[in-house]
Amino acid sequence: MLARSCFGCSATANQVLRCLSVGSNTNVGIKERMRKFIMENPHLSPSGPSNLNLPVAKDVSRMQKEMMAQVEVIDIDSIHNRLRKIRPNSKENPLIVGSKLERQVETCMCYPDAHYLRHIVLYRDLPVRCQCGHWFKLVDMKRFEEEREKRWAEIKNEPENAKLLKELDDTENALNTLMARSQSMTRKSPGSNDAIIELSTLWRKLKNTYVEIRRRMDLP
Repeated sequence: MLARSCFGCSATANQVLRCLSVGSNTNVGIKERMRKFIMENPHLSPSGPSNLNLPVAKDVSRMQKEMMAQVEVIDIDSIHNRLRKIRPNSKENPLIVGSKLERQVETCMCYPDAHYLRHIVLYRDLPVRCQCGHWFKLVDMKRFEEEREKRWAEIKNEPENAKLLKELDDTENALNTLMARSQSMTRKSPGSNDAIIELSTLWRKLKNTYVEIRRRMDLP
C-alpha cells in the first residue's frame, strides 16, 4: 500500500494522514529544525493529537524513529564519504573535524594536483599537523554543528541559499496545508490515496532540500 511506503516506513493510513502540522522553526539551526519537525510533531506521536493545547506525549512512535533514521543517514553519508577542499589553515585556525570519538583517522589531501593522500590520527581538542603542513583539530559533534551553523549564517543570504531556505519553508507549509485538509480522512475516504502520494512526494522534497542545505554547510 502507498500508505505504508510513505516516508519509507510502516504506518497506517490514519497515521500517515495525521502528520506534519508543526509550524516551521526559523530561529533554530537547520538540523534542530528538522528534528523538531519530526520529534515534536503531535501528529507523529504514538497516539496522535487529541488536543493541540495539551503537552506532546514523550513516547516516540515507530514513524518518528524511522523518519529520524532517514535524516541521520543523510549526515553520516555526507561526513564520511567526501574529501574536503583544503582552505588556508594554521595551528590557531585549523581545519575542524567533527566526531563522537576521542580519536579518529582523518584523510589529508596533501597535494591535490598529484592526487596524494595521507592518513593522520587526530585526538580530541588537540591541533595536529600533517607532514605536508596542514593543521587539523578533532572536536565533538556539538562544537562541530556550532561551527557549521556559523558558516551557514555567513552564506544563507546568498541568492542560491536563500532560494533553498524558501523552498524549505514552502515545503513545510505545503505539508501543513495538506495535513489540515486531510486530517479527518481514513484509508477509504475519497482522495485519500492522492493525499498519501502527495504527502510522500513532499517528504522526499523536504529531505532533498535539507540534504542540499547540509551539504552547503560543510566546513572547508
